[in-house]
Amino acid sequence: MNPLDADGVLITFKMRRVWVWVGLVVAVLAVGWTFLAWRAGMFIPHDGRWAVEPGEFTDDGFSQEKQLITLGDTQVAYIDVGKGPPLILLHGCPFSAYEWNEIIPVLAQHYRVIVPDLYGLGDKPVSLDQGYRLPQDVEMVRGLMDALGIASADFIGHDHGGATVQLLMQADPDRIQRAIRTNVEAYDQWPSEPGLPYLRMIVNPITSPSIYQALQIEPIRREIFSIATKDEAVLTKEVLDAYALPHIATRWGTNEEARIRRPIRRVTMLGVMRARVTAARVGESQRYGSRPCRRPLSALGWSFVFRVES
Repeated sequence: MNPLDADGVLITFKMRRVWVWVGLVVAVLAVGWTFLAWRAGMFIPHDGRWAVEPGEFTDDGFSQEKQLITLGDTQVAYIDVGKGPPLILLHGCPFSAYEWNEIIPVLAQHYRVIVPDLYGLGDKPVSLDQGYRLPQDVEMVRGLMDALGIASADFIGHDHGGATVQLLMQADPDRIQRAIRTNVEAYDQWPSEPGLPYLRMIVNPITSPSIYQALQIEPIRREIFSIATKDEAVLTKEVLDAYALPHIATRWGTNEEARIRRPIRRVTMLGVMRARVTAARVGESQRYGSRPCRRPLSALGWSFVFRVES
């Protein structure tokens, strides 16, 4: 055989081996991604089945105190404790009513404290085909107030909840007696720089399943949630579990009950985060400024973990 022909055969053989290995690696990655995506619920169709069943409360030592109320075609999970003037606490994203758990008992000594879970977050019952936009939260808050016989109330809104308060100021200012807004979303400055890498991974269909898996690892939970707090000491295991579990609980976990519960990309974070950056949402924020709310208002900068300091 001509030496040149032999070299050509050898090169061809080596190239085939390279392509076989490349094909095997690609196949393994594809199978791995498919498995992670399946666990994250990305193949569950957007239909009317429950993502969060009514009464399926997070096992965090706090959420079991929630009640359920039916408002038209939706249901709301909420805390209602204390006596006195009504005070409504609206949490941020991607958090839940749990963020108020330490100060609720203190406030309940002076107020009737009402703390709902907002759309797509916490234990708010939602179906897989529902959207989660701030106007829906506004209507939910108004409906909850009507159902509880509350004409107007004081409000404290944080982040996503603070944005809901701002839209309520525009839509129905007479509902508000006084309002405190803490670290409220500003649409020309959101998302913030520290959160951009995680946001991009969440909304990217290739990397989204990896975020779902990563949230099951405590050090990674700590790293992700640390961007939203000044003092990382508040991020105890209990706090991290309370915020992460609603986003990762699925029928494939260790829970004995088979259930489908807010796969992270299909339900909670993707739906909320995508919707919050649309032009319509920016328009809603701008329209708020065109109708003044003549109520006592305060704007504060706080961490997302609200604590009682002795």
